[in-house]
Amino acid sequence: LPINLVKQRIQELNEFGDFRLPFLGVEYQRRLVFYKNEGVVGAIVMNVVENSPAAKAGIVEGDVIVQFAGKDLEDESLLNLIQRAKIGEEVEVVIIRDGESQTIKVVIADRNEFN
Repeated sequence: LPINLVKQRIQELNEFGDFRLPFLGVEYQRRLVFYKNEGVVGAIVMNVVENSPAAKAGIVEGDVIVQFAGKDLEDESLLNLIQRAKIGEEVEVVIIRDGESQTIKVVIADRNEFN
């Protein structure tokens, strides 16, 4: 784990009494997909958790997430990018749906709210 992430989690533990985990609310599979005749690494959404940040933002099963908070999924996993986000932060998520790219804004939640 990167030391910055460990420090952030320890600060949250001291402040809130437990660990807070940033949560988007999607189950996905990382895959190479083709968009406009180019191969792009993306996260194919297999399931969206009910009432999750992803569901509230309009992300649906079958969408392909290709960018999270300005970072391409070719460079880093979606899980790592989500974990670096802050709870309550609004991030831009670029998806491919029906062959078209679109940007959706999502507010990251606390995973503990969805247990």
